[in-house]
Amino acid sequence: MNSKDLKELLDKIELDSQERDYIFYLGEGKDMDKERHLFFKYVKEVKHYMDYYLENEETIMGGVE
Repeated sequence: MNSKDLKELLDKIELDSQERDYIFYLGEGKDMDKERHLFFKYVKEVKHYMDYYLENEETIMGGVE
């Protein structure tokens, strides 16, 4: 994953994105309930990785400015 990939992810998950609205407001039924649960499962997984990167930023950067 590079910075372009992260930017695309941000564009898709920002609060007013159409992709996010579809999951929370436009979709209905059993399949959408499953999608909502998966959404939060994946958000938690991404958060885990982002927390790691942020907590270890100095080490990962290794003095690169």
